[in-house]
Amino acid sequence: MKIRLMKKTLAILLTTALLMPFGAGAAAVEDILGDKSYTITNPYASVDWNTWGHYKANLHAHSLASDGEDDFADVIEAYYARDYDILAMADHGVVNRGWNIKPQPVPILSWQAYYKRITYLTDERYQEITTGADRGGRGMTDVPFGIELNAAVFTKSHVNGFFVDYGQGYAIHRPERVLYQRSP
Repeated sequence: MKIRLMKKTLAILLTTALLMPFGAGAAAVEDILGDKSYTITNPYASVDWNTWGHYKANLHAHSLASDGEDDFADVIEAYYARDYDILAMADHGVVNRGWNIKPQPVPILSWQAYYKRITYLTDERYQEITTGADRGGRGMTDVPFGIELNAAVFTKSHVNGFFVDYGQGYAIHRPERVLYQRSP
């Protein structure tokens, strides 16, 4: 279904009102927003919900790589033993590149992970767990590139990231952002 959003008009009016004292007008706002129309689709329209099951998952597990009490490999084994289907290791400031790869701390943010002895799964055990070789073929899914993104804050607020390679190799990672770009 195609929808022409009235929000654009409202955004132009509000932004123009806010920018008018600074000498910017509707033309500048229109140049920033451009002429856009949107198509909204249901991403689940083709899903046959009768074929889906229930899955036992933890999308926020911690280990000794940050502030957890158990070793990285032991946490994975414990969830597997308790019949979990999905596990995301999301240690503070530590990228999970796979349960069979040593957890990699983001420099500076997870300094404590550098001096702890952290074990991880062998390639053979990783294969057994992910395929469910000793569990009737019901493997446990490793959610790649899990990380708790708020390693530099002192509060216990939790913000996870998944499927992203977060700042590896950089002391401070600040990607350049383009808020808008004018056409020539």
